Amino acid sequence: MLKIHHFFFINFAALFIGTLFVVSIVSYFSLKSLIISQTTERLSEEIALIALNDLERANLDTLALSIYKATQSRTTFISEAGTVLAESSADKYEMENHADRYE
Repeated sequence: MLKIHHFFFINFAALFIGTLFVVSIVSYFSLKSLIISQTTERLSEEIALIALNDLERANLDTLALSIYKATQSRTTFISEAGTVLAESSADKYEMENHADRYE
């Protein structure tokens, strides 16, 4: 037979674990939603910035660098064949071909 303090301890432990579980679930979904909304907002800003530039007339190296300075996001322009046309944070001639990458 359980003594009264064992009974209270088991109830307290179950309540604590249940509360911890609920708080974890709520925190997970709240943070997930926050991260998705912030990422969506940042990508929208970056797309708007890119849309302002005329890609056919612009020097891609200069454009990549200006996008990096404005957004602090590494920018790489890649041809359909996978060769790096311009890169904001590295030497484009030393970079590997991106044709086999999933992005």
